[in-house]
Amino acid sequence: MQWWKRCGWIVALGLLPCTAMAWDQDCDPDFESYAEVLQKAKAGNADAQYWLGEAYFYGLNNLDEPIAEDNQAAKKWYDLAVKQNDACAIHAIGWMYDSGEGVAEDMSQAFTWYERAAKLGLSKSQFNVGVLLRDGEGVEQDFERARGWFAIAAAQGDTEAQEELSNWDATIAAILAGEDEE
Repeated sequence: MQWWKRCGWIVALGLLPCTAMAWDQDCDPDFESYAEVLQKAKAGNADAQYWLGEAYFYGLNNLDEPIAEDNQAAKKWYDLAVKQNDACAIHAIGWMYDSGEGVAEDMSQAFTWYERAAKLGLSKSQFNVGVLLRDGEGVEQDFERARGWFAIAAAQGDTEAQEELSNWDATIAAILAGEDEE
């Protein structure tokens, strides 16, 4: 079943904002109802724990018993999934440190979490590692490593990474063309 067909419960429950992770096929949900997510999360399913974390991170207002935004509850569920090495949950904790939502903003911690998920093959984390390396946020600036992470993410189809590489190539070509004119 395609991810957009499985995401119906997310859209219906008002979790559309949290589907930012659905851009990455590695994080697509495989559940048909909130009740199923809750049951599987409590039983230790890492994917369900991640998605329950998303539910708490963004809040669900259109349930019989709404779930209020609760970053601490979100982190609790993410942490349970992280213990099972779930790349999406690892990325989500990186985002918490990156954005300062639920934890104190700490770009060094964001980099550490993103890099961990990137090494597990999550393209959005690979892109974010590239950005932090490029900008020198939370880590020493390193253009060579940044370009390497962008290339890895781009090879997996990450369009932002592909655009970043294209921009870099155009900039380098312009610089080299300027040197040739001298």
